[in-house]
Amino acid sequence: MLKNNYLVDLRMGQRGEKDARMTEISGNPASWDAAIWHYAQCEYASKIMELLPKVNWESINWHVKTDICFKMLVAAICRGDAESENFGLRDFAIQFLV
Repeated sequence: MLKNNYLVDLRMGQRGEKDARMTEISGNPASWDAAIWHYAQCEYASKIMELLPKVNWESINWHVKTDICFKMLVAAICRGDAESENFGLRDFAIQFLV
């Protein structure tokens, strides 16, 4: 069951990313919010950090931002300090909290 939930969110994140890329290629503004939210649900931190520069962070609803940040911080704690430093998660959390 748990594996199934992670895989569903991973697939939905990939689908959202693909849709956003296709929209971007067609010259229209893309929405990356759905992809990032689904990647946060399956704790795919490296993909989230890759996509964050493309997102208008201010336009995302506050409860979605909180959910993303919380899941990323928990994942960083589980991985340990060395890897979380590589992803810049501390800087990301500080920027969000300020």
